[in-house]
Amino acid sequence: MLNIIFARPRTGTNYLINLLNCTGTNYYAKGEIFHKTKPYSLKEEEWSLIFKNENDLSKLSELEAARLVRNNPLLVIDYFKQLAKSQKQEIFIKVFPSHLDFNTVKKILDDDSIRTMILDRSIIETYISVNKAQTANKWTKVDTSNLSVDLDLQAFDNWFEKMKNWYVRLQEESPNETPTFNYNEFAFLDPEKAVHKILEKLNLKSDFEFQIDKIKHKKQDSSKDILRTVTNRNEFIQHLQKNYTTHYEAIMVKNCSFCNLI
Repeated sequence: MLNIIFARPRTGTNYLINLLNCTGTNYYAKGEIFHKTKPYSLKEEEWSLIFKNENDLSKLSELEAARLVRNNPLLVIDYFKQLAKSQKQEIFIKVFPSHLDFNTVKKILDDDSIRTMILDRSIIETYISVNKAQTANKWTKVDTSNLSVDLDLQAFDNWFEKMKNWYVRLQEESPNETPTFNYNEFAFLDPEKAVHKILEKLNLKSDFEFQIDKIKHKKQDSSKDILRTVTNRNEFIQHLQKNYTTHYEAIMVKNCSFCNLI
């Protein structure tokens, strides 16, 4: 069956996909196929089957390939849906707010042949993590524990509103049985225990030989208090206290995510 992971950047999707790909051939997780500049992890043979050789991947730039994929999301989704069925596999694809318009998301949510899940993470941790990645100009395989950032307050307001609205719509439009995961539910567990917990929550079989040697991702920020790496920390907290009176306490709770606010 095809599984769609709805999440936002910096919620642990790379680690989750890595875990799923350590479970053998029954589970196959893809990278960021709908990325705006490059269709990550979309293989050439998959490309030719999706687009029927009408667009030779070797003749396209990465940006052109990304545009073609993003302009034909349901074609891509349908290919992996059929592949999962023919191969009797559980295939996982992640979808971020910037990947697809919500009309397309709604079609996915309404498709009974697709299993969906929602991944969320602490609001404060995610936003700071996004800023650290932007500052480092690197989104994977980098230790940002000691990296300090200065937060743009207006940018936070815009980000908060956009992400909150997206998660609200997801929750409202999703089937009642759609499971919601918080990053902290699995990120700090032993990798094998983590993937077992994820699969059990999805009601999927977890009888496999875990391939620990395939683990490539690890937590990128190990600082005990991520707020202490914010150079304008006091200004940021005062901004939250003044402008987020309803949600301030929730935002400051380490385990609080957007799903908790709904």
